[in-house]
Amino acid sequence: MERILSDEIAQHQGKQIMLKGWIYNTRIFKDFAFVILRDRRGLVQCVLNKPEELEKIKDVQVETVIEVIGTPIKQQGSEENYELADSSIKIVNPVMEVLPVIINKKILDLNLDTLLNNRPLTIRNVKQQAIFRIHGIAQQAYRDFMLSRDVVEFFPPTILTGSSEGGSELFTVKYFEKDAKLSQSAQLYKQICIGAFERVFAIAKCFRAEKYATSRHLTEATQYEFEMAFVDNIDQILDFLQETIRFMVTAIKTKGAKDLKTLGIEILDVPPTIPKVTMKEAQEIVFKESDGKQDDRLEPDMSPEGERIMGAWAKKTHQSNYVFITHYPKKKRAFYSQQNAEDGTLTDSYDCIAGGFEIASGAIRINTYDTLRQSAIEKGIDPSTIEDYLNIFKYGMPPHAGFGMGVERFTQSLLEAANVREVTMFPRDVNRLTP
Repeated sequence: MERILSDEIAQHQGKQIMLKGWIYNTRIFKDFAFVILRDRRGLVQCVLNKPEELEKIKDVQVETVIEVIGTPIKQQGSEENYELADSSIKIVNPVMEVLPVIINKKILDLNLDTLLNNRPLTIRNVKQQAIFRIHGIAQQAYRDFMLSRDVVEFFPPTILTGSSEGGSELFTVKYFEKDAKLSQSAQLYKQICIGAFERVFAIAKCFRAEKYATSRHLTEATQYEFEMAFVDNIDQILDFLQETIRFMVTAIKTKGAKDLKTLGIEILDVPPTIPKVTMKEAQEIVFKESDGKQDDRLEPDMSPEGERIMGAWAKKTHQSNYVFITHYPKKKRAFYSQQNAEDGTLTDSYDCIAGGFEIASGAIRINTYDTLRQSAIEKGIDPSTIEDYLNIFKYGMPPHAGFGMGVERFTQSLLEAANVREVTMFPRDVNRLTP
C-alpha cells in the first residue's frame, strides 16, 4: 500500500489508506484511543477501537515512529477536518527513554538555551517547523527574484588569505603549512564577478569572531549577496533592494500563509516606497522621537537604540516595517565604499533597518585601482593579501553597487523574534558550538 500524506486524506474518503509519521500525542480511554500522527504536512487524528490495537500503544511515548492504516472520514462536527477511522497501528521504532523536553505543545515553554540544547527534538515542534519553513521560502524567493532579473548566481569561497572587510573579527584556520582566514563576506568575489556578468548574487556563509552573544549577532551567519554594474546613484540600488524585499515578503505571505497562521504572525505589505533618510537626518529623528533621551547626533554611527527608534518611526509614520538610512561616515564603512562627491567625510552607503535593527548594508563601490588600494591601506589591510581582487581594477571595472542582507536577520525581523538564535536552526556564537 502506498503511503498517503496528512493533507491528502480528504481525497481518499471512504478508502483504506496508510499514513507514516510520528506520534504527536495520544488520548487513551477504556474502549478506544486517539493517536495524533505528525508527518511533514501536518497532523491527523487516528481512531483505534480494537483491543489488540489499544494494547500496542499502552506504553508508547510521543515521537515513536508509526504506520497507521485506516479509512478517512470527516470529524464529527467539522466540515473541513478528517480523521482516520477504524485504524490499525504498527510501531516502526519506539522512543527508548523519556524525552528531556515536552515538544507537543503549541507554545514551547522553554528558555532559549534549553530550546537550543535540545534542538534535535525541539525542531519537531509544530511552531518551530513553521519558522524554518518560512526561512526556506524566503531563500527560495530571493533566488527566484534574482533569476527573474537576469542575475547570475555564483558560489564564493569561504577560505581566504586575508580579510575581506578589514578589522580584527577574523577566524584563523590552519591551511596545510600556512594560516588562512574564514570569509567575513563574499564582497570581493561578487565585485570580481560583475566584471564578467554585470549582475551576480549568492547565498553565502560568513564568519565573524563576535565576542559578545547579543540578540542579533552570530559567529556563523548566512548572507543574501548581490552586486550590479553600471549604477549611477544610490536610488538605483535602493530601488532594486526594495523590490527584492517586496518580492520575498509577498512570497512568504502567499506560500507561507499556513505557517504564518500557526505562528500568529501578520506581516505588513512592503509600501510602494520604503522611507529613506540620511544618517544625520535619522539621528535628528531619533532625538525628537525620544524627547531628547537618545542623543546620537555627535556619534559616527547609528546606535542600537537609535535603530530601534527608527524602526518604530517608519512603522508609525509610513506604515512600513523598513527604512533606508544613507550616507554613513567614511571612517565607519568598509574600504571599498565610494566617497561622497559633496562631502568627503561621508560615503555613498546605506543600511536597511527592519524590526528595529539593521538587516542589510551596502554602498556604491570604488571602481578605480589607485583609489581602492589606498583606501585599503588606510583601513589597515595589507594590499598583498587581496592582490587578486585589486588587480581586477586595472582592467576596466564599471561603476557598481550592491548589498549584503542577513538571512537570519531578515527572518528575525519578519517574525518579530527577540533573538536571532530563535530563527537559526543550529546557531554558532561565542558560547555555542553544539549541537
